Amino acid sequence: MLHPKRMLAFELEKYGITAEKLRRLGATPVQIKLSIPTHPDLHAGPARLRKLLAKSPEERRAGVHAWRVHQYERLSARMSQYQFETEYFNGDPVAMRVTVPARKLRPLLDLRCVGGLNILRIDGKRRRRRTRSEPAWFAVKARFAIQYEDQTQGMQEYEDRILLVRGRSFKDAERKAMREFRQYGMVLLTSTGHFYRWTFEAILAIYETFIDEIDPNGTEVYSEMKKRRIKPEYEWHPSGSE
Repeated sequence: MLHPKRMLAFELEKYGITAEKLRRLGATPVQIKLSIPTHPDLHAGPARLRKLLAKSPEERRAGVHAWRVHQYERLSARMSQYQFETEYFNGDPVAMRVTVPARKLRPLLDLRCVGGLNILRIDGKRRRRRTRSEPAWFAVKARFAIQYEDQTQGMQEYEDRILLVRGRSFKDAERKAMREFRQYGMVLLTSTGHFYRWTFEAILAIYETFIDEIDPNGTEVYSEMKKRRIKPEYEWHPSGSE
């Protein structure tokens, strides 16, 4: 979880104001979403996982539900002077939408029953829009066929490439990626004297990364969810493992 000061600063950046400017807004209404902290079982480490495996799925689910209800009751008690709207996930209370004076915003982040904060609206302030001078990182996925001279039978190889580019829009990212993709389609000569080439076929997807800097310890630049039919080699039975 982000440190409270960093969490608030991250949200205020969207409106182009600082924590000091927020404090000066005083009684100005601010609509926010307060989320309860993530239950520790949802991202269990090895030791906690071993304990959880001794319980049934129903027992684990009941534990998460009871914990969320307790945390939300604590949060509701602290916010009882305001009118708020509850948000649910899978039948559990997980967040509330509430409007508070600007000067009351920062202290809320020190509550142990608050795990996250999102600013939805500040009266008299507009959310900043990304300007044309603020490009974003995009991952562009494309497919290339590997074509061998006069090949008409057998299996053909193909390559899926992901190129990271900086652009001001999806269209701009596609345009920049295509310049590199065209250069990639080179013709090469094999040891047998036959030619082969990588031929661009299509852009498969463009993914906005929502990152500003590349972390050398690891930065996700592309994500794609797929489904496949379950097979024995894909199964996972943690309760039966060492």
